Amino acid sequence: MHEIILRIFFSGLMAFVPSKDGKELTVLVVSAPHGARLADGNELTHHTPILLVRAGKCEPAPCPARDPKIGKFLFGGPTAERAGASLARAVSGGGAWLLGSSDLSLPGATAELEISATRKSTASGAPDVVPHTPKEREDFSWVPRLSAIAPGIGRIKPELLGDHPPASLIAARLRLRSGRVITYSVIPVDKKVRPIRFNTAPGAPDAPFTQALANWVEAEVRIQGDAVELVDTNFETGAQRTFKFAPQNNLVEMAILNFPPLVHLAPDVSRPVPKRGQHFEVYYDLVTNPPAPGQRPVPEVGDMKPSDPQVDWIPLHSNEPVSPLLDALSMSPRGKRKSPYDITLCPGSQIP
Repeated sequence: MHEIILRIFFSGLMAFVPSKDGKELTVLVVSAPHGARLADGNELTHHTPILLVRAGKCEPAPCPARDPKIGKFLFGGPTAERAGASLARAVSGGGAWLLGSSDLSLPGATAELEISATRKSTASGAPDVVPHTPKEREDFSWVPRLSAIAPGIGRIKPELLGDHPPASLIAARLRLRSGRVITYSVIPVDKKVRPIRFNTAPGAPDAPFTQALANWVEAEVRIQGDAVELVDTNFETGAQRTFKFAPQNNLVEMAILNFPPLVHLAPDVSRPVPKRGQHFEVYYDLVTNPPAPGQRPVPEVGDMKPSDPQVDWIPLHSNEPVSPLLDALSMSPRGKRKSPYDITLCPGSQIP
C-alpha cells in the first residue's frame, strides 16, 4: 500500500458550499438545461457537465474513453471518430462520462480538509482585489462569495444538500472532506490579472463588489492504497456504481467541467477578452432569497480604470505544474496551446 496523489480540477458553472466548521466542501455542478431563460429573455446557453479521469488503469474495464459526444464537444474536429481518438489520448487509461443526477464520493480519502487562505489585505484592512504572488493566488476566496455580491440572498437551499437534490437545479454533486483546495488559476484579461466588476445590465451601476476571479479550482487529495475509488450514486434511483483508478506515475487526475459549447481558436488568433458572464444569474436560483430577475449582478470585463491594479498573469502561476490531463485537453491555463474556454466568462461561486 502506498500514497497516491489525486488532483481534481473544477471549472465552469458550479457552486462551492463550505460547511460552517470548514471540514467539508460540497461542489454543486449546476444544471443549465436547454430552453432555460435569462432575465433579458434570451435563452441560457446549455452547459454540458462532464467528468474526465486520467489514470494508468480503470476498473471495471473497459471504462468509456471514446464517447463521441464528449469528444466532439471538447475537441471539435472534422469527424466524431477523430475527436474520440483525441479524447482517448487525453484520458490515457482513465475514462470520460457525462454527468446527470450524480452524487460523487471518494471513500479512500482520510486526511483533514484544508481550504487555502493566503490572500492579503490592503493598508485599510480590506481584502486586496488582486493577488500579487503565486501564494496569494492560491487563496480560495478568488471564487467569489455570492452573498458579498448580492447581500441578503439567504443561504443555500437545504434540499441541495439533502439525499435527493432536484435535478432541475444541479446535475452532479461532490462532497470533499479531505485534501487541500486552492485557486489553480485566475481569469486573464489581456495577459493581466485585473479586478472584474459585477452589474445587473450593461451600462448599469457597478455593484460594490469587485475583485479578480478564479476560473479553475484544484483539490489535491492524498489516497492511501493501490487505486483511487470513486463512487457514483444516482440522486433519483439510488443506483450505485464504483470505479477504481490505478495511478500513472503515482498520479490520478480528474476534471469536473460544466461549460457552454466551446469555440476553438485558430493557432494564429490572439486570445480575446472574455465576454459578459450572463449565465452567472443561475447561481441565484440556488439560494433561499434570490434577487428578482433583472436585479441579479453578473460579472463583466469593462474598461480599465486608472485606479485599477493589474498584475502580470504568468508570474502568478509560476509555482503550479502543468496538468497532463488539462494539457492534453488544450485547457491548461499554462499550456502552450490556446484554450477554447478563454472567451467564456464563467467563474464559479461560493454560497454560504
